[in-house]
Amino acid sequence: MRADEYDLKSTYLVHLILVLILIFLPYLWHGEGVKLIVQDNLDSNVSWYTSLKQQGKIYAPPWTKVDGMVISTPRFSYPSGLNIELSLYSIFSPFVAFALNKALIVIFAFFSMRFLLHTLEGRNGPNSQQIIWWSLVWMSLAFYPHRGVSIAGLPMVFALIHQIRLGEFRGRHIFLIVIYAFYSMFLLAVMYIWLVFAFWVIFWMIRDRKLHGRLWFFMFFWVLLYAIQDYHYIYYYFFQNDFVSHRSEMNYSQGLWNELNIWSLVKMGDHLGALYPHFMIFLLFGMLIAHFKKKRVSPYVLTFVFTFLSLVILVWAVSNLVGMDWIGRQIPVLKSINLMRFNHIFPFLIMGILGVIFTRMRLHYLKIMSITIIAVNILVYHYEWRYWLGNQTGFIEFRAPSYQEYYAKEQYDEIKEFIGKDYPFKLIGHINLPPAVSIYHGFRSVDGYLQNYDVAHKHKVGEVIENEIKRDEFLYSHFFDWGNKCYLLNTTYPDNYTAYKWQKFEAIEKLEFDFIKLKNDLGVSLIFSAIPVDVTQLQMLRKFEHSNSAWDIYVYEIDT
Repeated sequence: MRADEYDLKSTYLVHLILVLILIFLPYLWHGEGVKLIVQDNLDSNVSWYTSLKQQGKIYAPPWTKVDGMVISTPRFSYPSGLNIELSLYSIFSPFVAFALNKALIVIFAFFSMRFLLHTLEGRNGPNSQQIIWWSLVWMSLAFYPHRGVSIAGLPMVFALIHQIRLGEFRGRHIFLIVIYAFYSMFLLAVMYIWLVFAFWVIFWMIRDRKLHGRLWFFMFFWVLLYAIQDYHYIYYYFFQNDFVSHRSEMNYSQGLWNELNIWSLVKMGDHLGALYPHFMIFLLFGMLIAHFKKKRVSPYVLTFVFTFLSLVILVWAVSNLVGMDWIGRQIPVLKSINLMRFNHIFPFLIMGILGVIFTRMRLHYLKIMSITIIAVNILVYHYEWRYWLGNQTGFIEFRAPSYQEYYAKEQYDEIKEFIGKDYPFKLIGHINLPPAVSIYHGFRSVDGYLQNYDVAHKHKVGEVIENEIKRDEFLYSHFFDWGNKCYLLNTTYPDNYTAYKWQKFEAIEKLEFDFIKLKNDLGVSLIFSAIPVDVTQLQMLRKFEHSNSAWDIYVYEIDT
């Protein structure tokens, strides 16, 4: 190894370690007192995985019943145990598994972008340092933990396909796609990403006037890996007839998806799989203008730009054209597929375009810009930093709970002691308290946040809450047209599952639930609420408070 190559590797390893330390300093500093992302993590995945581990069902057959959310549902309602993320939970405690998962994702992201830019721009060219800096920018994005490397590893996947297109096909290509496949989520993200890659392969067939048989072999091998990992979905779709998913009733008129404008589709957002600053979009346009003014335009930039614009139009059409509901009625399977998830590839397209352009810039400007973007990504968009730093400086008034406060172990120990040793057999419901918190501690709940459960259960819960939520159009659609949150919703505090004790809430004095159905038909005996409820059908047994908890929990008995 030449001295300059050794110096370069030493430099990027130092930079990599420094960025990792900055990202994970809140974990090292606060431990379980760190503030973690709640949406689609603490309120769902972390609780699912913990419950599966407690019941010894991470690797259970797909037809095995899992107790907890929505009373009981088959194992195929949850992500596969063959996924690397869930395997971490089988080995480590939930908090350690969460942190390790995040560490693996950001490290994978760095080497993924570095691999892509080396492939496109040359391994030992004059832009090697630019490649390192842009790889650090990519790894500093706030990737959503529960998607694994679905988005973080996309640069690597593109590089593999590009190399195979040029005639290079080795064992490492198979090895790397196996790692990516078993650390990513097909139905949540990769199904839509794979279709985009398939269109690229078709385009290259036409452009290169070649069948690209090896490319197609690679593409179908990639899909086959998900058939192995997600064997429980194969069972669900092809080998059982008893279970009908609530997703069969989804439609695109739901308020989560409709009437989104172009800006809302391309800026940072919850369903992009990675958060990035708004100014990246303006930076993208500026760099594109400068790039196209040059006589030599990168074909990769053209490919990414065309794909990006095409998908923006497609996703906008899904969101805004009323015809999507009609199409869903004609092709029922589309009703349960969220076509909005084509936007999962947006972060890669945006950062890929900028990466190709930036690696051809002068290093001085790239360093300054890269350091700025990395700092903003970590200190503003990583949840662990954002709320702690925001609260300390006064820029953010909303106080988010820590991991310790959210799951409130000591408080739930007191609740368990109060209820008695048969608490796992009691069926409970929740009002403005996430069911995931109780499931994490081994309770069984009539409600829950789950991506796939029986539509019959949804109908039963719907009968209980229908008179209450029909007074709120959004809430009604939220439950009946989407339904992943099978919650006991109320119109006093609609869809508010951040009812932390440091906020002020008046008691709920009107709650038009069918309590007879809730108790007699569904078997619910106790209600846990984060807000006091003053209705005749509920008798308060006790209020639980604890200094290490985010909640004041009111325990009620149904009195009908």
